[in-house]
Amino acid sequence: MTEIYIINVEQLNNKYIFESYISKMSSFRKKKIEKVKRNQDKLRALGVGILIDEFLQKNGCREKQMVYKLNENGKPYFQNKDQYYFNASHSGNYAVCAFSDKEVGCDIECVSEKSLKVAKRFFTENENKYIFNSQNIQKSFTRIWTIKESYLKYLGCGLTKSLKSFEIIEPEREKIIIVDNGNKIKCCLKEYEIDNMHMCVCSTNDSFVMHNPIKI
Repeated sequence: MTEIYIINVEQLNNKYIFESYISKMSSFRKKKIEKVKRNQDKLRALGVGILIDEFLQKNGCREKQMVYKLNENGKPYFQNKDQYYFNASHSGNYAVCAFSDKEVGCDIECVSEKSLKVAKRFFTENENKYIFNSQNIQKSFTRIWTIKESYLKYLGCGLTKSLKSFEIIEPEREKIIIVDNGNKIKCCLKEYEIDNMHMCVCSTNDSFVMHNPIKI
């Protein structure tokens, strides 16, 4: 099973609330929060920590107890809880984290006036046909982007792998297929919409549970 947790980080935009929650975080999470400069980025980074802690509490441990390691492309994992895989993303006022007993990737993005030059340059011909023939071009662009990002994060390679090296097949249908290097990939994709956000989670598990947004 893949579990998804989400939080609106505007709840943390208060000095006392922020300090209260950051004091409960691991040194790894504190360093990530301190590293970013913009206040909104700090809220998102803390939001991810809260989501990780929420999941771990239900499984008998806490985020503060975690020992983190990074793979060769910078994707974090738990060294001391290797039965749990996780991946996080954030955009706008939201942070999201997906957890599974197998590799998992997730991405969330605001539907906004992004430069469509990105699609023309980095997406495949068929993906561009889907985007530019749709009734809502920006929404379709964001959808393809989140699917691609979630797959790359599932692989653990991020944008070190070309966005054109694989293709989203039949995105207008209920079951989406990813073809990578000529092969159909055995992974499951689940999409969600919240406010003006689009989110996709990629996992080898075909069972997804989306928890209600975290309230603090």
